Amino acid sequence: GITLIALATMYKKSIKGVFYFSLMSFSIALWLFIQFIAQLRINEINDLFIVRLSSAASNLFPIFFLLFITSYLKLTLPRKVYIATTGLFIALIVSNFSTLMINKVDVTPYGIAVKETGILYFIQIIANFSIFIFGLYKLYEISNKVSPTEKSRYRLLFFGIIQALLINVIGTTILLDSLLVQVVMVQSFLVMVGFVSYAIVKHKLFDI
Repeated sequence: GITLIALATMYKKSIKGVFYFSLMSFSIALWLFIQFIAQLRINEINDLFIVRLSSAASNLFPIFFLLFITSYLKLTLPRKVYIATTGLFIALIVSNFSTLMINKVDVTPYGIAVKETGILYFIQIIANFSIFIFGLYKLYEISNKVSPTEKSRYRLLFFGIIQALLINVIGTTILLDSLLVQVVMVQSFLVMVGFVSYAIVKHKLFDI
């Protein structure tokens, strides 16, 4: 589902910002694929590496989301903000393959779960959360200043993304050891696909 949305929005890349939404969708599809591989446990020796790879891939979301939201909503940010943000998340991606992020994983009936983390793991969560909160706040704010049709588009996009964000933040912090967390986190992205798909079909989101 998320791959189809990525391809559909890629087709409309001429619309300002939609190309970045397509890249964000592809990055989510990549993360879901890595999660799938992790749960298959093809090679038990690589359990920790696969989970670290999954965590590293999640840092692509905020990079493309920031580019999408600022372009699509025509927001102006200093160039140094983009450079600093990209640099931060690249550093976090690299750090995922060290003991500063994820140190130990555990096998549950629902797959592999994170058991022990380093200090940068929570800094990564805060950094991801901050970018999405900024973008979602701007999306909600601007949705109050547009036509009813545009407002419906923005609100569906808003609710689709925010439910996935909240579930994943709770899942990677409070419910880190929960047996169901791996399943629920993945399902939240399927719900997001539903919101975005409905907005595309019903309200012509991205003019698709």
